Order: sequence, then C-alpha cells, then structure tokens
Amino acid sequence: MKNTEIGAKVQKQLLNSLSLTRDGIGIFDADDILVYTNSVLASMFNQPVALATGMSFDILARHSYLTQTGLKIESSSIEVWLKSAHQLRRSEKFRSFEVDCYDNRWFLVTEHTADDDSILMFCSDITEQKKSTQKLNQLNQQLQLLANVDSLTGVYNRRYFLERSKIELARCIREKKPLSLLMIDLDHFKLVNDNYGHEAGDNVLIHVSNLIRDLLRTYDIFGRLGGEEFAALLPGSTYSNSRGIAERIVSELGESGIMVNSEKIQITTSIGIAEYHNTLGTLEKLIAEADRHLYEAKKEGRNQVKGC
Repeated sequence: MKNTEIGAKVQKQLLNSLSLTRDGIGIFDADDILVYTNSVLASMFNQPVALATGMSFDILARHSYLTQTGLKIESSSIEVWLKSAHQLRRSEKFRSFEVDCYDNRWFLVTEHTADDDSILMFCSDITEQKKSTQKLNQLNQQLQLLANVDSLTGVYNRRYFLERSKIELARCIREKKPLSLLMIDLDHFKLVNDNYGHEAGDNVLIHVSNLIRDLLRTYDIFGRLGGEEFAALLPGSTYSNSRGIAERIVSELGESGIMVNSEKIQITTSIGIAEYHNTLGTLEKLIAEADRHLYEAKKEGRNQVKGC
C-alpha cells in the first residue's frame, strides 16, 4: 500500500473519530471561515455540519444571537459582542474560556492560533461538571442559610443577628445615620407551654415572628435571640420612628390572637427601645440599654413599649 493511500486511510479514520467525539472540534482559516467542523461544534451554532462548513465566524455568531439557539451570547448588541470577540481572538497563541448554550450544555473552549493565523478550536463538554458545581453551590447556600436562621421561625438566629447588627451599626456610625434597637419579649410565654404544651408554644413563636417580620421594613435586621425573646435593628430610624413601629407591633399582636387546640388565646409582648448615641458606642451597650427599657416595660405591667 502506497504512503498516499496509508495517509488517506489514517486521515479518514481520524475524521471519523472526530465526528464521534462528544467534544467540538473546528478549524477557522485566517479569514475566520470555518473550513472544518465536526457535528458537536456545528451544533454549538445550531447548524448542521454541511451548512456550518464555509460560514464565517461572524455569520455563525449572528445566527445564534438572532435565533437564540446554539451559543448563548448575552449582549445588548451583537455588533458590540463581535467587536470584543475579534479583539480577543488571535490575541495570544493559546486561549481558554467557558461558554454555554441555549440547550444547557457547557463547553471549555481552547483556541490555538497557528503561524498562518488559522485557529484550531477545541470545545470540551463540561456540562456534567457544571451541573455538579451548581448542585454543590446550591447545597452550600442551603447550609449557609441553615447556619444563619432559627430552625423554628425562619428568622435570623442569635449568632447571625449579632453578626449582621455589628456590621450595620458600624455603617450607620460611619455615615452618621440614626439607628435604633428593639428588644422584644413575649409576656407570660411560660404559661402557654405549661397550659397548652410545647407544640402550641412553637406555633405561637412562629405566629409572632411572622407578624413582626411583616411589620418591619425589608432592610431591618430581625432575629430570635432565644426562647421567646426577639430583637430588631432598625437602620436609619430615630427613637420616634422606632417607637411607632414598636407600638404597632404591640397593638397588632395583642389584637391578633392565635388558635391553640380550638381555643383562641391572646399573646402580648413588651418592647424596650434604645437609639444609638455616642455613649452607646458598641452593640453590646446598645443591647444593654434596650434590655433596661424592656425590664421597665415588664415591671410596669407588660404589653407596652418603653425607651428614651
């Protein structure tokens, strides 16, 4: 068998192998015309091999952009995107980057620019790795959420409330903005557990946390510190603003009631307020001041707001 025949046979076997791989392989000449492609790379532009071969990179990209098929091009202008792409193509001998397609496939693309300015493009299918990474990220987010929230009520737990509050206090001090803290404690909550059981007590805590959360602003920081004690940090709120919110919590909670074992029971709360000022330079001091006013509210009959 002649060398030319052997070469042709090897070339045919190689091309057959390239057509069967899950990875995309193509060659763009110096004018950016696709002179060779296997089916995977052609599918990245939502084209059959016969049509893709001979098309320019620009035409292939425009087709994907206009039909929103194949390669996902996220840009408000295809012309702007193409200009950026041409600045990057052939900017170095080897270049790697990730792309995704509208059919949810992901590829790691490697471009090798030859001496004649042609580009060998190799696109490795990394869809499964991407899915695994996304699942892992989702799991990490869920674990992070579980670490930050109270498992019963879904509001911030004590640790994360304090962590977030320290950051917010520092920001308000730096920007010279007002900030207030509400310390919230349910009245006679032990009697609920004693008379109706701990499941009823849990339902009361969920009801209370949902009611308070609905009355607060989206950027307020609200958490359960433990037992029947809650706290809310109100950035940008003076004592006067915060008192209005606190009184509304007391009023609406007292009026709402909750069904426990076919019986409607009334739940009340006492709230202590402290507004930040220079003598309360730390979160610990702010909490202690609000706690002092909470004790006053309890001592003077409960179901009320105290502060200064």
